[in-house]
Formats: sequence, structure tokens, C-alpha cells
Amino acid sequence: MELNAILGAMNIIILGGTAYLMHKTRQVMVETLEFAHLSKVVDATLHCNDRFDRICHEKLPPTEYYLRFWSHQLDQFNYYRSGVVKPADFFYWMLSRHIELVGDEAPDAISADMKSRAGWEEVKKRWMPNEFTRFIDEHIFTEGDKKRDIGYASKGDIPPETRNRIERAVNAIKPKRWRRLDGSTALALSKERNL
Repeated sequence: MELNAILGAMNIIILGGTAYLMHKTRQVMVETLEFAHLSKVVDATLHCNDRFDRICHEKLPPTEYYLRFWSHQLDQFNYYRSGVVKPADFFYWMLSRHIELVGDEAPDAISADMKSRAGWEEVKKRWMPNEFTRFIDEHIFTEGDKKRDIGYASKGDIPPETRNRIERAVNAIKPKRWRRLDGSTALALSKERNL
């Protein structure tokens, strides 16, 4: 009887220790996923900012400038859709594209030979229609926006209804599971996969 009690107690200790180790292993895996995602977010953001600066400071012919510029925007769109660009950053970038297209001025990086709207139209002629071009035309620079001939002095001057429209569009294409850095998404994934 005494032996059975001792063996029973040992089983409880072993099972408890195993459960604790499994919990700790899961916790480490979640933290590793969070850290890896945070690293990707930082890398993507730094890459996008660096590439944007390089494009804006190169002296390029207008068509080449706009092709590089909008290719970069397409990459940002894809980074956002894959969850490695934060929604707030992508929203800010799309507000900036809206301001440039509505204001229709030539960027400092090129001569005034081709303004923003003409540059966007030239790029669309060279690209196959895709999700990104539709996103820009349907949400960022709409037919209604094209009728306006005003430039905004700052992002604070964008009418609230336009700001809200762009924010809704950005949120609508957000990845199904935006990877939040508080661990909730990584934890949900680990539970789903029984990690």
C-alpha cells in the first residue's frame, strides 16, 4: 500500500513537471514567434523608409521615377498584406499618396515635366491591372478626388470623410490575423496548432 502511494505521488509529480515543461516550452515558442515577427516588422519598415529616401533623392527621368516610386508603393502594399507593416504606418503612407495625387504636383526629385497624376496613369499603362492598382483607384484616389483641383497643406487638412474612407480601405485589406506584438495572436496560433 505504501509503495502504491509513493508511486502515485511520483506519477503526480512527473505529470505536473511535464505539464509545467510543456507550458514553459509553449511560452518560449510564443515569445520566439513574437520576437521574429517584431524583427520582420522593423526590417520591413526600415527597408521601406530607406528605399523611399533613395528614390526621392535620385535624379531620374520622370517615367523612370514614377515606375520606381509606384513599384515601391506596391511592395509596401504587399508587405502590409503579409502582416509585416503596421496598419498605422500603411495608413500614413496611403494618406501621403492621396495628398500627392489630389495636389497633383511634381515631386522635388524630378522636373515638373510630369506631375503625380500623370505619373500614376503612366505606370498603370505599363502594368497589368492588379489588386494594388484597383486599391489606389477605388479608395485612395477616386473619381471624386480627380474632380478636385486642390492640394492639402498637410495631412491634418484632409476632410474627415476622406480620411475615414482611406482608413476603412486600409483596414479592409488588413491581414486576417494581424500579428499583434502582445502575444495574443501567437498564443492563439499555438493553441490552434496544439503547440
